[in-house]
Amino acid sequence: MALAEVFERIAGPGAPVEFRAYDGSRAGAEGSPVRITIRSPVAVSYLAQAPGELGLARAYVSGHIDVDGDMYSVLARLAGIRRMHLRRRPRRSASAAGR
Repeated sequence: MALAEVFERIAGPGAPVEFRAYDGSRAGAEGSPVRITIRSPVAVSYLAQAPGELGLARAYVSGHIDVDGDMYSVLARLAGIRRMHLRRRPRRSASAAGR
């Protein structure tokens, strides 16, 4: 599965940002004034470990993500996307695991 497909599943096909990935895949609104370019798998790791602003900041500062456009606009647009997060399976308690 291409990275852009993952982005579309999380953000929706009409996301208000243009998304480009190191694997050559693209998604979102082509020509948007806001473009995010994922430059390496390390960026994906940062975003997976700390979804939201923290992961984005880590990837950006380390040079694994490029952001074209106003950073405040990027954060505002991504705030709507963040509301649609991947659901995690509930953890089993230690007592339930031993049963």
